[in-house]
Amino acid sequence: MQRKLTFFLITTILIASCTFAAELNRNGVIFQWDYSHLKPEDYDVAKVTRNVDGDTLTVSLEGWSETIRMIGVDTPETVHPSKPVEAFGKEASNFTKTMCPVGATVYLTYDWDPRDKYNRLLAYIWYKIGNTWVLHNLNLIANGYGNAYTSYAFREDYMVTFRNAEAYARVNGLGLWGESEETAQVNPETYREQNNRIKTSDASVIISNVEYRGSDEYVELKNTGRTPVSLDGWRILSVRGEQVYHLSDFILQPGGTISIHSGKAATGNVWTYAYIHNNRGDAVSVFDSLGHLVDYFGWGEYK
Repeated sequence: MQRKLTFFLITTILIASCTFAAELNRNGVIFQWDYSHLKPEDYDVAKVTRNVDGDTLTVSLEGWSETIRMIGVDTPETVHPSKPVEAFGKEASNFTKTMCPVGATVYLTYDWDPRDKYNRLLAYIWYKIGNTWVLHNLNLIANGYGNAYTSYAFREDYMVTFRNAEAYARVNGLGLWGESEETAQVNPETYREQNNRIKTSDASVIISNVEYRGSDEYVELKNTGRTPVSLDGWRILSVRGEQVYHLSDFILQPGGTISIHSGKAATGNVWTYAYIHNNRGDAVSVFDSLGHLVDYFGWGEYK
């Protein structure tokens, strides 16, 4: 099975999950928004009263002042009491100030955890540009102003989209990835020198094989390094269908492999007894416990 990873694959992954791509302008800043299929439901309407930093702001909500911590994104620090201003922190903060200026109307939706340990309201922040809804949490990630923050779980479909958006930003050197060592690793101009592989995690785990045909499909991971790797919290994504398998409590020894199976005749570590992978064209991606992209494996139209 021939392996090939190009910038086209990354772009295809994102486009496959979107209705259309649009170039949007908000308050004089032009940016690409490739997620027009996303729309809020059962939202609260609020007014921005203060910008704190890239992922935090204060709003007036039903007559109350609430500090909002955005779900699923972590931007570089600018106001932490015990940390210096981090690289690209001011840019992330300014991006949020432009997209969500004081006095702007924003729309809030929520997940299962209402507040964090600081009693900040956890929310997704939305605004409209014409007829298009924009999810600012995701907008920060897609434009390279922050990480997909998946240490604390939130709705699964958003977690997949947020991780893929970060992978795209890394590959293209957007924002904070523009000067990092990780960006150099995933620069599409140099991928051939790295054995056609994107690796943004320090782990030495690779996708060593994918069997997408037959009644027992499987994804095989291998540790090519010299030290054991904990796969606790890692996730495997079947890209085309955005289906996710969660790994837990498994140590992959040096030289060792683990296979995750699907299909009617699945055995061993079973993902599902349904078929996951599209024979004509699909891809598998692996993310570590911090949401970092580890490896891709594509075939057919995704090769």
